[in-house]
Amino acid sequence: MRVLIIEIVAGRILAPTISVSLYTWTSVIGVVLAGIAVGNYVGGLVADRFPSQTTLGLILLAGGVSSLSVLSLVDVASEAFGGLPLVVRIIFVTATLFFLPSLILGMVTPVVIKIRLHDLAQTGNVVGKIYAVSTAGSIFGTFITGFVLIQWVGTRPILFLVSLVLLFMAVAFGNLWKVKMPGLSLLVLFIAIWGVSYRNGAFDSECLEESNYFCIRVTDLISEGGKQLRVLHLDKFPHSYVALEDPTFLHYGYQKVLADLTNYGAEKVPDLRLLGIGGGGYTTPGMLR
Repeated sequence: MRVLIIEIVAGRILAPTISVSLYTWTSVIGVVLAGIAVGNYVGGLVADRFPSQTTLGLILLAGGVSSLSVLSLVDVASEAFGGLPLVVRIIFVTATLFFLPSLILGMVTPVVIKIRLHDLAQTGNVVGKIYAVSTAGSIFGTFITGFVLIQWVGTRPILFLVSLVLLFMAVAFGNLWKVKMPGLSLLVLFIAIWGVSYRNGAFDSECLEESNYFCIRVTDLISEGGKQLRVLHLDKFPHSYVALEDPTFLHYGYQKVLADLTNYGAEKVPDLRLLGIGGGGYTTPGMLR
């Protein structure tokens, strides 16, 4: 469930820096699956050697730490790989942010199976139930995140909440008191990452608003002609330009053509009425008012 929530959130977190495209989602899905695959393998090895509730607690705590660290690494990763070709850049940024959390959380299932499996005659039943519950949780997490949580609380708070849930689960069910040094070290690291992230504003979304479709941002820009412009960004790319003091200003060629056609129509039909479907930055309605 937690991995799928991170996967859904990943696209929106990457939107302001590398935008959302087929390349982005291909990279996110591929990186997360790679992390889960490696995590399942490593988790199986760890489960055979250290089959205990404490091992599970440490994995959950490490998962919380790695999930929380994503918020602090977004800008760093984007700048570090900024000079690479687009597809390569997307893969490297995505892998830097989401491979490790996926790997660590991928270790959970083998450890849980090992802990729960007491009778080899019940292997199929135990494994089947665990994967069924895990898949059901993933489905729930996917729908609740995509349809409700992103619009309600935003992507960065969701990632923070995931890390907190992992922390609480580790403390509640992990018997961490048996491994005081590793557990305490991870707790201190969690608090340190939280403090640095909070101080650097990593919990603050770059989006003015997160809609069902886009990360919406508004910035100010001075045009070549000296006009003060407001720019509407959808994900990474600018969508509309509006000059607050000059509503007749049009940036895009198609808007100018539309304006010429509208003005021509208004000359022929003095009481011309128009219906606009889709506002964007409402540049054309502002020009016509």
